[in-house]
Amino acid sequence: MSDLTATAWLAAARSVHFGACLLLFAVWFFDRFIAAPVDVPGAARTSGDLLAGRRTIARRLALLALPAALASGVLWFVIVAAEMGDLPLAQALDRGVLGTVWSKTHLGSVSKFRLICWLGACIGTPPALYLRPGSFLCGVSNWVALIASALLLGSLAWVGHGQIGPQVGFHLAIDTIHLLGAGCWPAGLLPFSLLFSRWKRMDKTVSWGVLADLTHRFSAMSLACVMLLGITGLANAWLLLGGVSDLWTTPYGRWLLLKIALFGAMAGLGAINLLYCRPRIAGDSTRTAATGVLEFNVKLEIALTTLVIVVVAILGVLPPGSHPG
Repeated sequence: MSDLTATAWLAAARSVHFGACLLLFAVWFFDRFIAAPVDVPGAARTSGDLLAGRRTIARRLALLALPAALASGVLWFVIVAAEMGDLPLAQALDRGVLGTVWSKTHLGSVSKFRLICWLGACIGTPPALYLRPGSFLCGVSNWVALIASALLLGSLAWVGHGQIGPQVGFHLAIDTIHLLGAGCWPAGLLPFSLLFSRWKRMDKTVSWGVLADLTHRFSAMSLACVMLLGITGLANAWLLLGGVSDLWTTPYGRWLLLKIALFGAMAGLGAINLLYCRPRIAGDSTRTAATGVLEFNVKLEIALTTLVIVVVAILGVLPPGSHPG
C-alpha cells in the first residue's frame, strides 16, 4: 500500500471514528439535557406523545454509532501501527506487531482506555434504551452511557496534535473541551432533526408548545457551544500554527481555513434559527413558515457538519504549521 493510499485510508477511518464518537455522545446528551426535561407526563399528553419516540431515535442512533466506532477505531489503530513499524498493512496485521504497539506505546495505552470507555457505553446502552423509563436501573444506565461516551469522545484529544508543543496539558484540555462541545452542537443536530421529523407526522395543533420548548432549549445550548467552540478553536490554532501566514502557506493552514469557513456558515444558520425561527414558532401566524426555515437550516447544518468531520480527520494526518513533519 502506497503512502498516499495509507493516508487516505487513515483519513477515512478517522472521519468515521470521529463521526461515530460525536454521534454517540450527542445521543445521550440530547436525550438527558434537551429532550428529557421536556418529556414530562403532562407535556406528553398534551403534545400527542411527541417525545414518546425519543427512545426509539436514541436506540437507532446508538446502535449505529457503537459498532461504527469500534470498527473504525480498529482500522485506525492497525494503519497507525503499520506506519510506526514502516510496514505494509498486511504485515502489520501480524500479532507480534500489533501486540507490541498495543502494549508498549502511547497509542496502545490510550487505545486500552478508550476500549474500556466503549465497553462502558455498550453496557449502559441496552438497559437505558429497553428498560421501563423512570426505573432506577434505567436512570443509572442513562448516566453510565453518557459518561462513558463523553470519555470516549474526549479521549480523542490524546491521539491528536495536542500531544505536541510546550503546553501539552493546556492543549489537551482545550482539545477535550472542543470535542465535547462539538458533541453537543453540531452533532446534536441529528437527534433534534429526527425528533422534528417525527413532529411533522403528528397532529401539530396539539404539539406546538413542546416543539417551541425543544427548539428554545436546543437553541440556547447551541449558542453556548458556538461561543465555546470559537474560543477553544482559536486557542488550538494559536498553539499549533507558527504564524498567521501559515493559514495560507501550509496545507494544514489551508484546510483549517476551510474548517473555519464551514463553521462560520453553520454558526450563521444557527443564528437564524435562534433569532428568527425560535421566537416565531411560539406565535400563531408565523409558526408554519418558521418551521419550514428551521427544517431546511437544520438539514443544511447536518450536511456542513459532515464536511467538517472530514476536514478534521484530514487535519489530524497533516503536520501543523508550528511543527512541520
